[in-house]
Amino acid sequence: MKHIGTALRVGVVTALTGLTIGTAAPAVVAGPSDRCAITTPTANSTLSYTRPVQSTEFWGGTQGSEFYLDGNRIGYSETGVDWQRHFVAPGEKTGGLSTSGYANGAHTLTCRDFGTWGRGALSTSVPVTFNNSVRILITSPTANRRVDATTGAPLVTLKATVSATGTTLPTSATFKVDGVPVATAPCSAGVCTATWNPINHASPWLDSNAKAGLRIITATAKGGNGVWAKSKPVLVHLNKSDAASSPLLSTFETEGRGRVARDGGWSVRIPGTSRALFAFGDGEYVWTTGPKQGTSQWVPHSTFASAPIAPGVPAPLTESPNASNHLAPEPVMSKIQQQVGLTDPQGGKCDYFLTWPTGMVKNPANNNLLVTFMSMCTEKPTGTTADYSRHQVEGIADVNPTTGAATLRNIFVAQSKGQLHPRQRLVSPVSDGTYLYFYSADSTGTYAVRVPAAQWATPSAYRWKTASGFTGTTPASATSIGAGSFDGGGAAIARYPSMTGSPYLKVTQPSWQTITVQKSSTPYGPWTSTKVTNLGVCKECRDANNGVGGWIYSAYGHPDFSNSTQMMLTFTDHAQYRVMAKMLTVL
Repeated sequence: MKHIGTALRVGVVTALTGLTIGTAAPAVVAGPSDRCAITTPTANSTLSYTRPVQSTEFWGGTQGSEFYLDGNRIGYSETGVDWQRHFVAPGEKTGGLSTSGYANGAHTLTCRDFGTWGRGALSTSVPVTFNNSVRILITSPTANRRVDATTGAPLVTLKATVSATGTTLPTSATFKVDGVPVATAPCSAGVCTATWNPINHASPWLDSNAKAGLRIITATAKGGNGVWAKSKPVLVHLNKSDAASSPLLSTFETEGRGRVARDGGWSVRIPGTSRALFAFGDGEYVWTTGPKQGTSQWVPHSTFASAPIAPGVPAPLTESPNASNHLAPEPVMSKIQQQVGLTDPQGGKCDYFLTWPTGMVKNPANNNLLVTFMSMCTEKPTGTTADYSRHQVEGIADVNPTTGAATLRNIFVAQSKGQLHPRQRLVSPVSDGTYLYFYSADSTGTYAVRVPAAQWATPSAYRWKTASGFTGTTPASATSIGAGSFDGGGAAIARYPSMTGSPYLKVTQPSWQTITVQKSSTPYGPWTSTKVTNLGVCKECRDANNGVGGWIYSAYGHPDFSNSTQMMLTFTDHAQYRVMAKMLTVL
């Protein structure tokens, strides 16, 4: 995980670029309803098969249009010239609306624009009539289904219904996934059925990491009159990691814009709301719709998203920031604006910096969020090709969730040419109302440091847990508070109010393949066992060489999505680079 931004050696006031984290979806901007208008087709047109749909914009700063059929959103457009926007269906680069995927008869088309100024109201509706001699509709799988693509998973049933007027019914249908034919199905009495093996499916899109995730299914059939019909697209999401887990999806995926690969996934309730903010490490996403289709974008910085709070794996996350006011924004970079100050082991300038979030907690003094982060100086020593990183900064950003403004404070900073002690970590912050607690973990144990909540920005106020209490003034004085993780595995500690007794739960990783969850009545132990000890949680997560071994990292619990006995756990598939989620019984 990388990049909230690089850091100064002293606290600074800056801004978390473009971050608006308290909004469930872009709000409609008050004003004229006709910020955009459907210009093609014209009102009362009769449409057959694939026809272009186009809108015209009336406001500067507009970045795209949403298109609706009978009030249901069917896609987006972010391309066009001279104020024109052309509808492109999910999974397509160009083209129009496949009317043969819908019922014959009366329909309405509307649009709304989005851009830097906001998101407009729906335009005046344009009435049209669909008239197709041959029609086709996919009935299985259903839209936005999570498809098991692990070893031994059942084949996916592909089913479509066809109808014909004034000609004979099609005798077969061709199913395509991501534009690639996967099955030809015979049709009987208007029903065409085939199977698809998602395990072996290779997408033509050129993303290097997101091998799982969004797939777009379409079907075509030819009637006796030689006319081809094409279905509307159906979106599904492949799970190649673990049949008992689910991909943590983004609206970028469920709206058909593309696939997302990333790691991390801390979450915290946004104060004063019923939503939670998620913070991820660096990632990659690939477009599946429009002219960029098949190209990917690497995001070497943190990304943020939010979701409604409810027990269970959350609904698709809404990406933040959303400068374009898009319902399905790209998981673009959010970072504390770049600073200067770290040095390489020789005291010189770093080749580049790595900074990533290591936890979040509400600021007990107000309704802000405290986002902890670490920064590393990275270089390529002369004569080598490998990166070499030195851990040099642990800091906290005090973030206003309404404005996105942040005060950045470096708490622990290494001496020039050096790096921090392994106990100088500010991971997984926890508040008991009086103190803030932070953690580090390795194979020797888990270690804690705390600070009075009102003094979190004062480095000298931090005290490490020792055998006699929180009395240590140096990280070397810390003693273990419980079992740790493999070196680099870390620890995630939080209080779970929805569980019996409101325990603190500690998630650690004894190995790349397993996790252990322990409980306590305090944020520093003593810890006792739960039902989860050295448990493998991902059947087919793979190592970097693509060997099956259950390899995971970034195993975090999420109190706001847990219930009385189950923790909502997220983890990252090591090779697939997917954040997975599951409900795990711990009590």
